[in-house]
Amino acid sequence: MAYPASQEGSSEQPDSKMIATSLGPDHQKEEWTIRHTRAIIGSFCGLFASFGWYSSTGLFQDYYQRNQLRDYSPSTISWISSMGFFLVYSGTCFFGPLSARFGATPVVVVGSMLQVGGLLGTAFSSKLYQFLVLQGFLSALGASAVFFATIQIFGQWFRRRQALLVGISASGTSVGGVVFPLMIQSLLPKVDFRWTMIYVVFVILFLLLVAIFCVRAPSTAPPAPQPPDNNGQSWLTVFKDYNLLLAIAGIAFLSGTFTLVVTFVVAVARLRGWNDQVNAIVCLNAASFLGRIIPGVIAEYIGRLNTMAIFSFLSTVLILGLWLPSSGVPASIAFSVTWGFASASVVSLGPAILFQLSRPQDGVRNLALLYCVQSIAALTASPTGGALLSIEDDGNPRYLQLLAGLLSAVGTILIVLVRWLRSGAVLWEAL
Repeated sequence: MAYPASQEGSSEQPDSKMIATSLGPDHQKEEWTIRHTRAIIGSFCGLFASFGWYSSTGLFQDYYQRNQLRDYSPSTISWISSMGFFLVYSGTCFFGPLSARFGATPVVVVGSMLQVGGLLGTAFSSKLYQFLVLQGFLSALGASAVFFATIQIFGQWFRRRQALLVGISASGTSVGGVVFPLMIQSLLPKVDFRWTMIYVVFVILFLLLVAIFCVRAPSTAPPAPQPPDNNGQSWLTVFKDYNLLLAIAGIAFLSGTFTLVVTFVVAVARLRGWNDQVNAIVCLNAASFLGRIIPGVIAEYIGRLNTMAIFSFLSTVLILGLWLPSSGVPASIAFSVTWGFASASVVSLGPAILFQLSRPQDGVRNLALLYCVQSIAALTASPTGGALLSIEDDGNPRYLQLLAGLLSAVGTILIVLVRWLRSGAVLWEAL
């Protein structure tokens, strides 16, 4: 594993004994234990309940446009999902230090209370401001705590096969993105919106209880001593590592693309004649299940940066070459499946790349910084896309699709640049 330079222009690497000491006794053991398995199960359930729920926001964008909030424009309604994604990511700036200080479990407990309370309030909402406060703010803040706490433990428990194991746990987001829309589709014709949300909350509560029981930080040893000019706790040292900054920017652009497409894929599919809005989001999330795991397997052989570059390039091609020029239901189905698979790598490989570029003691801090930057992309992408969708009277989505393609292309270029800076033109080196 490679670690970033501690100072600008320096290639000095952390001492191997220092790395081993900072990992703690549980982590230094190579054998697999029940605690490792429990960490993966807890992370899977936590991501299922938190980010998996927000992977279904495209369904709510379309539902609110046709029901409770039909008097508002798509751009205005999209603030519910964009604020939610913004807080899911930006909340890590707050929950990251708390998790580092108090451990993952208390953060998951607090997050579970906020998410469940916010969604219960959403069940009784009918006004725009109520959806913004309860679904877009309160429940999203809780999901942020659960999301970050269940992702960051991988930097503490695992060093080998990180990309694969993060991908397995991150597949919980895809399962949530399939289960929740199908559940809502089944319940809405039988009960009203209020009881549908209440039933959903019960499922989320069960998953969060499993996460609370399973998510534990490993036993840690005292932190290794750091040289005075290489203090890993200082946030300012991040800005001396250009590889890390470029990687964060690239992943943020790809995440903005992910947020934009997930939010509007249902609305665009409806414009193309695909009236079964639930299956549109289900196809995307079902394909992303394999897209979380398979890139992790490939990354074990060719490297995380190489894998991310390949899949992000493929995502860009699918947006500009399939989604933009196509029309009709078959093309919408093909895009949902293929792009859902190709784009999913940003959720699983993004954290794995950050762990690869970070020293062990800096992993939580750098991951929090990544999600803070991603929150800006999440906040701005969906409202901008909604405004672009409203430009033409017939609702032609081409400007929205061009924006998605541009964001994806920029993210791909930045990831390729990081890979080139680390090894030059040596294409066969696994990075």
